[in-house]
This record gives sequence, C-alpha cells and structure tokens, in this order.
Amino acid sequence: MSDTSMLLIPMQAREIAALHSPRLQTDAQEFWCDWISREVTAGNFVVTPKDGEWIHTNGMTLEEYLEHWLKSRPHAYVPVQLQDPTDDLWTCVPANITRRGARLRALREFCGSDAAALVLLKEEAAGFGITNPLSTEIGEKIDPKATKKLAGHNRDNPYNPAPRGGEQARTDRIIKFVSNPAGAKIAPSLARSAKPPCRIDGSPL
Repeated sequence: MSDTSMLLIPMQAREIAALHSPRLQTDAQEFWCDWISREVTAGNFVVTPKDGEWIHTNGMTLEEYLEHWLKSRPHAYVPVQLQDPTDDLWTCVPANITRRGARLRALREFCGSDAAALVLLKEEAAGFGITNPLSTEIGEKIDPKATKKLAGHNRDNPYNPAPRGGEQARTDRIIKFVSNPAGAKIAPSLARSAKPPCRIDGSPL
C-alpha cells in the first residue's frame, strides 16, 4: 500500500463523518478530521494482511473508530432535528420571507453547509413551482400523483436519479460536480440528502 493511499485516510474520515447518522456538528467533523490526520502522521494506521485495507493500530476500521471516538463526545451531535416545513411556507399570501429565511437556517444546521442548504431550499421550493425560494414568489401545491419526480430534485442535486440517461447520466453528472472544487466541498452534504442517500461517489450506503 502506497504512501499516497495513506493520504486518502483523512479524506475517507471526512466522508464518514459527513454521512454519519445522527448528524454531527460541522465543528466536530473538522475536529475529527484533524484528529485522524494527526493519527496518520503518528503512524497509527496499518494495512491489514487479509484485504489490504487501512485500519487503526487498535484494530478498528475508520467507521468503528469514529463510533468509539464519539462515545466520549456527545456534544458532537447536532442537537436539533430537521422538521418538514408546512405547505403554507411556500403558498401563503403574501410570501413570508422571514419564515423562508428561517427554513434556510434550519437546513444549514442540518447539512453543515451554506451552499448545500441553498440547494435543498431550492428543491423544496421547486416542488411548489417556485424558482427563487428567497423571493416573494407564491407557490402552488403540486399533486404528488401527477408528478413522480420534482424538477428541482433532478436539476439541483446531482446525486438524485437523472430524468433521462439512467445511471450513466447520473454518474457523469456526479463526476462533473465533484471535479469542481466548490462542488467537492458540499458533495458529502448533498449525497446524504439525496433520494435515496448515498456516498460521495454515488454508491449506495
């Protein structure tokens, strides 16, 4: 196993923390990644002879080590749960920008990223025919039986199923997205929020 592959351990640790359920606070994720980086530098990861994978010298995989690490850090978890918004958030007249802003903040706390939160807000608004969720546009409730897939889902989140082209189109979209540094930064949050949730490479959890 090369030194290059060892450098991927902190990246894998970041992905595992981002996809962890219950959700971890952003600061806790960063602290965990710094912790793992120091462990890698100290030589505390070894390759298993059986499958050639990196594990900690205590015998734990990264997933197991994260659970062990969290046992003494209950404050690492996000203290709030994301609640589904009521329909009148998008359909009330006049539009309530204050409530829409509060929804954006709730999404930010949930996914740990401003950019990812805005994508999710756009998805919700698109379900009511709204193109700009932070505007005074008034939405209309869409019958879910009439629309199996909301346009906002497929347009904004590359990890959701593609409307055309099948799995290959989705894979191409993900590769293009994570190739952009800005996209790569919010990829873990969007992957976790996809329908269904997945890893940052698009594979199932």
